[in-house]
Amino acid sequence: MTTTYGMGMQDFAAAFNHYLGTRGCEGVIIADSRTHESNVRVAHSIHTQKYRSGADPYPHIAEVPIFAASDNHAGLQIADMLATALFFPMVVAAFVEPRGGFVHEPQRYVNVRAEFGLRVRTLGYTAPGKFGLRGFDVKDRRRSMPNASLFPSAPTMSGDPSN
Repeated sequence: MTTTYGMGMQDFAAAFNHYLGTRGCEGVIIADSRTHESNVRVAHSIHTQKYRSGADPYPHIAEVPIFAASDNHAGLQIADMLATALFFPMVVAAFVEPRGGFVHEPQRYVNVRAEFGLRVRTLGYTAPGKFGLRGFDVKDRRRSMPNASLFPSAPTMSGDPSN
């Protein structure tokens, strides 16, 4: 789990760096705090990449990730609400196989995915390479469903470059 979180943060830093580069600006990562040890490991992994000899893989990120308690920061609270109220239900609706007695039955969340999926899709940013669809990445190791299954299908909307 530790390795997965660290690698996920490195992937996020690379995608965020690309996003900042396309806009010609700098930024910082403010992440929801985990344990002190976990925060240190992630910050150290980004630090060793950023300040190694040779090229900085994150030239548009001004500092290693900053960790904060979400109950103290509105931006982190909004991210938590989006993840809890929209992203998690959409993942369950799209990827979890129905099974009796499971508290998170996919059918409970089908309406959330149908109503908000296309709007959530526009919130993401896709960097080239191995990053997730529109900035949202789901790995289905049981059925190998594609990442695009997260969002409901919709006809192409004029003016929406994501379709």
